[in-house]
Amino acid sequence: MTCGIFLLVLGTACAGCGSLRATEVGSTGTVQSTSATSGSLAYGAMTMAGQCPASATDPAVVRLRSGPAQVAVPKSFVPVAVVRCMTEERAVSGDGQWVFEFAQRATGNLDALLAALREPSRAVPSGTTAACSAVGIVSPNFALVDASGTIIRPLLPHDECGLPLLDALRVLNALHWTTVTDQKVRQVQTQAEIDTGCYPTYKDVFELPRGASPQPWSQARGTAAPRPTIVCIYKVAQTSGSVSEGQFTRGASLNSSQQTELAAALDSAGAKAASPCAASATKFAVLDGAGDYIAIELDGCRRILFPNGFIGAMPESGTAALTAAGVS
Repeated sequence: MTCGIFLLVLGTACAGCGSLRATEVGSTGTVQSTSATSGSLAYGAMTMAGQCPASATDPAVVRLRSGPAQVAVPKSFVPVAVVRCMTEERAVSGDGQWVFEFAQRATGNLDALLAALREPSRAVPSGTTAACSAVGIVSPNFALVDASGTIIRPLLPHDECGLPLLDALRVLNALHWTTVTDQKVRQVQTQAEIDTGCYPTYKDVFELPRGASPQPWSQARGTAAPRPTIVCIYKVAQTSGSVSEGQFTRGASLNSSQQTELAAALDSAGAKAASPCAASATKFAVLDGAGDYIAIELDGCRRILFPNGFIGAMPESGTAALTAAGVS
């Protein structure tokens, strides 16, 4: 991931997300928020501004971590350094994907940065309206440091839509940065999840409501249905939601003979509906074969939920196939 200095957020990034309206600027002028377009991406995809690492020892970074208010840079303030804090995800060899927080320091000639920070913000002229994309900006988390160690967290000059002026961001990003603290904070994906292609969590699909009884899977799937290639095991955990969630414990890729054995068991289970049962499972498996997800209760009622909603009973041959794969 490319290092950068701010986060660009599009209000239209996902269905169901609330729009982020541009900040209103000017005393009497107004701003209209419009849908984001490719032109809104001029800021680029960059590493997120973030919390300063708790392990930081640089005094200026420690002060920045406390979250001082942003202020205009006083004319009398003479910076000798800049510090900033950011967050990014990185792959750690053999240990999955992690979130890192890191702090950096830059020194040298800061005249260009000061000039850019002291540029006047642009206001919407009185009685006029500016059309703005539905974009939100998380300001870079940085501070100027003077010779005494005092820090100033600067206000960024903005355009008519409330977005930071690009000149200040470009100058800030172009400084020669040295990382002073780099802290691994939180794992977001284990190596096993990466190696197997399994999701970290999976809803307990047996608890989801179902409609009318579908036809047997052996009739619905057709001859072209793919065989399962991956099996993922999840331990059921209670959540605050209405449906329990499975936490990934292990998984495996199936070789050709394991695929054949398990597919035969599924064909058998998909021909006859499971008997009524109310026992709750504590673990379940999810089989993936080119997009056809099949869930299997590994205890409790030991049922199989097929993609069309048909529920069959897990045969002994299916248990044997999973045991052979080492994931029963």
